Amino acid sequence: MPGGARHLEAEERRTGTDALPAGDRALLIEGDHLERASHDDRELRLCEMAVRANVRFAIDGDEEALHEVGGIGVHVEMRAPAGARGRPRSEIIEDGGGKHSHGWGSVCIVCPIVSAASAIGVAPSRPADHNEVMKLGKLAVWAFADGLSAADAAALARRAEGWGYSAFWIPEAFGRNPFPFAAWLLARTERIIIATGIANIYARDALAMRSAQLTLAEQSGGRFLLGLGVSHERMVRDVRGHDYDPKPVTRMRAYLEAMARVEYHAPMPADPPPVVLAALGPRMLELAGRMTDGAHPYNVTPEHTAEARRILGPGKWLCPEQKVLLESNPAAARAIARQAVGFYLAAPNYANNLRRLGFGDSDLTGGGSDRLVDALVAWGDLAAIRARIRAHWDAGADQVCVQALSADPSKPRAIDETLLEAIAAG
Repeated sequence: MPGGARHLEAEERRTGTDALPAGDRALLIEGDHLERASHDDRELRLCEMAVRANVRFAIDGDEEALHEVGGIGVHVEMRAPAGARGRPRSEIIEDGGGKHSHGWGSVCIVCPIVSAASAIGVAPSRPADHNEVMKLGKLAVWAFADGLSAADAAALARRAEGWGYSAFWIPEAFGRNPFPFAAWLLARTERIIIATGIANIYARDALAMRSAQLTLAEQSGGRFLLGLGVSHERMVRDVRGHDYDPKPVTRMRAYLEAMARVEYHAPMPADPPPVVLAALGPRMLELAGRMTDGAHPYNVTPEHTAEARRILGPGKWLCPEQKVLLESNPAAARAIARQAVGFYLAAPNYANNLRRLGFGDSDLTGGGSDRLVDALVAWGDLAAIRARIRAHWDAGADQVCVQALSADPSKPRAIDETLLEAIAAG
């Protein structure tokens, strides 16, 4: 089969129309009429098709294979326009019903809109600037603020707001719970977005996560951005004492679907609050593009940003983190950079992503090779740092989340506020 794609199977459910919401249909092309479907020149070359109700798709029974067909996964219903049944393919396409197409082997699927999970509210179809408050600027601060008192952290967020940064990203690791911390920061700022980079899905169930998201979005007037991630096996198993799912994409998809089913009996925010995923690999990036508002990759390069944009496509937020260091001495800069990135190199999620970017095992030892730390940490003068940030923008980033490392090697978690202010002024 072309491109090594797996065989697709379709199962027609004959349980009547109750299995899907009114007006839902799945579009299926199969049999002798099949020809290769393509996006070449942004045109869809499709064969005649049949429209059937209640069709579910499987990919060799493997949910992890969904990326090979543009995110259509196991047991995911697809939606077509009401009244599509029995109409010619050309009319449905002209009406906007056919949005993507993929075809291999004996079956070709046209995906008219999105998966059912998206349709029920995880990431409703909307333009990136749908929210008058949630307008991501091109620069954000990414801060390990657990080294600061609550008052000092709020003061830093206010200064970042004054410098012109549009968002302030906070992690979840060994310190503060990110949701009460986000509430504290939101209550003490006026315009800046507070974002989790990221909240661990193993730390709370989907109801708790969704409720926290909606609460903060409503309380802040729409200034809360939820970043979610599957974390790492070591953090989940050894620190939290949970079992780590060896299929992170499957786990995240199920979690997002569970969030979308949550019943929330409190005042809703004025706008649907956004979700982004900590996505590194192609399958998680594709899931981010299909079921959420975008991706927040961490420990990445502009080359990764370009590939992430290709996978996400247009219209989805891409907010990579970038470490920066105002230090022009190569030996000193790389020593500090190794303190910042060495911890992550033992984590399989990061190591595997770096291998996909062309780094070898030798690059991942000893705190990282010169080539590796130079790729992950933008060090040098202000011009060099700005050039790296610009490289992410040129590669398709909507927002670069700047983590300003201190040039003082005795303070590895300190935040260089002077550098942050200088970057914003540029």
